[in-house]
Amino acid sequence: MENVIALQNPWKRGQPALDRTIIARQIVPAIEKWLPEEEIIILKGARQAGKTTIIHCLIDKLLKLGVKPEQIFYFLLDNIKLQQEFSQHPYALKNAIETFLGRTMENYPDRIYIFLDEVQKFPSFAEMVKEYFDLLKNVKFILSGSSILQLSDRISESLRGRTISFVVEPFSLAEVIPAVSSLALEDFLDFEQTRRQYAAAVPYQNEILLALNKQFVYGSMPRIFLSKNNEQRQLRLEEYIQTLIRRDIIETLRVAKYLDFEKMLRLLSFQAAQILNVASLASEVKLNAATVRRYLTLAEETFVIDRLPPFMSNRRKGLTKDQKVYFRDMGLRNHLCRKDTNDLLTFPDLGHEAENFVHIVLNKLMAHSRLSLPRFFFRSYQGQEVDFIVQLDDRLLPIEVKYQEKLNKSDFRNLLTFMDDEKIQTGLMVTKNRFEPQPFDDKLIVVVPLWLFSLLA
Repeated sequence: MENVIALQNPWKRGQPALDRTIIARQIVPAIEKWLPEEEIIILKGARQAGKTTIIHCLIDKLLKLGVKPEQIFYFLLDNIKLQQEFSQHPYALKNAIETFLGRTMENYPDRIYIFLDEVQKFPSFAEMVKEYFDLLKNVKFILSGSSILQLSDRISESLRGRTISFVVEPFSLAEVIPAVSSLALEDFLDFEQTRRQYAAAVPYQNEILLALNKQFVYGSMPRIFLSKNNEQRQLRLEEYIQTLIRRDIIETLRVAKYLDFEKMLRLLSFQAAQILNVASLASEVKLNAATVRRYLTLAEETFVIDRLPPFMSNRRKGLTKDQKVYFRDMGLRNHLCRKDTNDLLTFPDLGHEAENFVHIVLNKLMAHSRLSLPRFFFRSYQGQEVDFIVQLDDRLLPIEVKYQEKLNKSDFRNLLTFMDDEKIQTGLMVTKNRFEPQPFDDKLIVVVPLWLFSLLA
């Protein structure tokens, strides 16, 4: 095992933790603040969202702060030898570290940093980490994993109250175009502030649109986004889906009929940003409703999809108790429904795709800002719909997505009706390219293009 550790820990051989220039991730400073604290840091996120790179950024930061290379240990548990060694020998981790230290961990005078990457591959990680955490006060654990389901179950049993968690999302537009200042959601409540942000971003509009179109079609996963050409992106998306379904879902989460699971995902990809009907989906995929619900939970817990609940209030009851379904990455969704080509951008109606993209932007905003932004959708008995209702502290921000060139009065009707009923003064409409204030008596709807909205971070 010493050879594996030596290979995975190049800083112990005098080499850097980062061997290339990387795109700075906005979430890293927030994680770095917790390195001196005692809590176990947990990084959650989809496969290939950038968790391993962020881990190496943290290691690089520690080394620059003067932490000695011998104090830092990284274990990628995707390695079969490590899995076998840790499973067969309960104290293999401790023994391996002590071999490198030349003394027991208990007698080591400085803090020891242990990074465990892809911990869902090691079934008993939580019990092991808990034991070390309780007995060794000089050890700091940083864990990563791509399954909330497995992480949450094991953490709730063994590590509750001892952890601080971060969700790692794929690239945001603000990350890939660092010259442009990112926006806060509250900026859109003040049109003059929005106007200033718009003016500052306009010189970079062409660059923003190129990156936006790439994310709109091929998604934001770092390895796929940074591919040399679109052919590479398509091939890597196919590899991503097959690895996700045939290895992660089947081997780690014990789903036997992967073809049924894959068929369900493909059917869902045509229903993105629409109300989810479990009975209809079960009929199409030829499974019982209970199995489909289980598969939906697995897809959600492995960061493939999200389900959005309906908005309810005392003043106005929603029509449906069903949920809407969104994909967490556009490239994954588009590849599943065979739309991952630039031809997608020429389609006449991209309303559902744009709405899904807005949902993804809000996910990234939550992850990077550490804000809690409860989200809902609204549908009334009269068939009126509002795409997103976002809870901002003590106020609601309704957001409607109209990905089109022209707007008419009827496009604002649902938003205004909801604002009247809920006593809301300001709403937001995301369009293809329009930027303007739309006053209606005592109310204001701020109309912004998708490219500007996508700079949220």
